[in-house]
Amino acid sequence: AGQTYGFAVTYVSGSIRYTNGTGANQIYQDDNMKIECGKGGSYWGFTINPRVWNGSIFYSKLGGACESDRVPLTVNISGFPTEDAGVTQMVDPGPTMPSGVNTPVSFEFTNYSYTPMTSVKVHWELDGVYQDSILWTGTLNNGEVDTVSFPSMSFIGGVHSVKAWTALPNTYNDTININDTLKTSFRSCMNGLFTIGDTATGSFDYPSFNAAVYDLENAGICGSVVFEVDSGTYLEQVTITEIPGVDMNNTITFRSATGDSTDVVLQYSATGTADNWTLLLDSADYITFEKMTIQSLGASYGRVVEVRNGAMYNTFRNNVIDVVTATTSSNASGFYDYTTLNHYNTYESNLIYGGYYAMYIYGQNTSSWEKGTIIKNNEIARFQLYGLFLYYQDSVQATGNYIHGLTNTYGYGFYTYYCFNKFNFSKNTVVLNPTNYAYAFRVYYCNYYLYKGSSGPGLVSNNMISITSGTGTNYGMYAYYSDDVDYLYNTVHCETGGTSTRSLYQYNTTSNTVGQRFQNNIFGGNS
Repeated sequence: AGQTYGFAVTYVSGSIRYTNGTGANQIYQDDNMKIECGKGGSYWGFTINPRVWNGSIFYSKLGGACESDRVPLTVNISGFPTEDAGVTQMVDPGPTMPSGVNTPVSFEFTNYSYTPMTSVKVHWELDGVYQDSILWTGTLNNGEVDTVSFPSMSFIGGVHSVKAWTALPNTYNDTININDTLKTSFRSCMNGLFTIGDTATGSFDYPSFNAAVYDLENAGICGSVVFEVDSGTYLEQVTITEIPGVDMNNTITFRSATGDSTDVVLQYSATGTADNWTLLLDSADYITFEKMTIQSLGASYGRVVEVRNGAMYNTFRNNVIDVVTATTSSNASGFYDYTTLNHYNTYESNLIYGGYYAMYIYGQNTSSWEKGTIIKNNEIARFQLYGLFLYYQDSVQATGNYIHGLTNTYGYGFYTYYCFNKFNFSKNTVVLNPTNYAYAFRVYYCNYYLYKGSSGPGLVSNNMISITSGTGTNYGMYAYYSDDVDYLYNTVHCETGGTSTRSLYQYNTTSNTVGQRFQNNIFGGNS
């Protein structure tokens, strides 16, 4: 302090921006320092007017006079602890392992004290349940590690939490506990039989569908997995994504433990388009739901089961699929499959109640079709407008279904549009009772010439079709612009209807060069 120093501002390249000094603008000062601009040297010479540099000068003070807003801190150092240990890692099992296999359990621990450690106890617990402890003895210097091994054990599939900790190093209390305990987890891929039920009243592996799905998605499977579901009502929305380890030989099944589809009820009340499903298979493959009831309870949004984003090789068998409330909304359906290609799914022997669409199965477009869908031996009833709705399908097989119970004044029982490549619509029974009109069996643009494949003709055979009421124009079988289709051994009857009612309405274009073939059918009616 109180000293005078000089400094110069120079430049290496370019130019320095400056202002001529006037006396008033030559002095800059604050509480700590005063800077006075003077005459320059070198290029300007010492006789040129003072130059005031157009820039900023930053400085800091050194020594005890430096001001600070920091709070003084006192640190008392007491030295290294005489007894201090802790578990540092789980050696076995590793992050992932197969279920049902005897696996070693071991932990690494460390001596943190400055004195040698000659003994310590190591404890551990699994999924919140205490397991065992081991008293280790030996000699471990500061910073050294060793491992303790517990008896091998078999783990069920799922995600498991582990806690391990040390106690009584050298038989003394460990006063520094922050480093004693390890908490970690590992995944045991699932295989075999598991149970779902109320864990508060019984002994079950999982309390809900979602708890089971969590382990499936996080642990994966390494063999076929079956979930037997205890009787009861499960109010939850279930979404299943792609499961690691699933393939044609390693599948997943959810089924009623009693084998009675009415004993297990999965239900959800959707409130909008963002949550409009009770069960969603989102890119999930090789999953079967069987012998249970799945319901939608929403007043306006009532999709029960949806598949999307390439969910393939899934099966729904012997279930009750029930749209309880939202039967008049187009956002309601028993099964819903729209615009994404979800190949080779099977719907067999289900009782499907309600919905604007009882079944809505829709591929992508005229050049991208959904393949191999099987719809077999289902009963479809109490639907609002469409019983079975098929669109942009390749080799779809819809056989042995019973469609009845139209609740609207008009509707469609069996509605197909743009189906190709050996599709098979056989042995179905369609009985409709409209007050206005109905299309019982509509085959529309199937094998159409612009997009037709080459694998073989479509088949419509051995179907029993009946319209029992209505004052408008009823159509028993409506064959429109289809090509290379065989209609064999069908019985079609329109009991009543307007003057234009037809048991068979066939229409085509000359561009469909193969045409439609009708043999050994019975078409009749009283209208």
